[in-house]
Amino acid sequence: TMYPNPTRGAVNIELQSAGVSDVDLSVVDITGKVVLRRNYSAAERIMFDMSGKVSGMYFVNLRMDGKQIVKKLVVNK
Repeated sequence: TMYPNPTRGAVNIELQSAGVSDVDLSVVDITGKVVLRRNYSAAERIMFDMSGKVSGMYFVNLRMDGKQIVKKLVVNK
């Protein structure tokens, strides 16, 4: 679950699957440019800030355990 969406800045992600290993997170704008990349340990809460980014649609890519999840994120200031 990713919230709030749309967001003005702070974004939280809660993973439902237990026993997840480290998470590689990247946020990509609609042109394909990576605007944020971060790694989180399995126990760490996934939280990042989009307040410095322009309003629009982004794609949040989560890679863990060999799987990739892509979520749409709207930044609306």
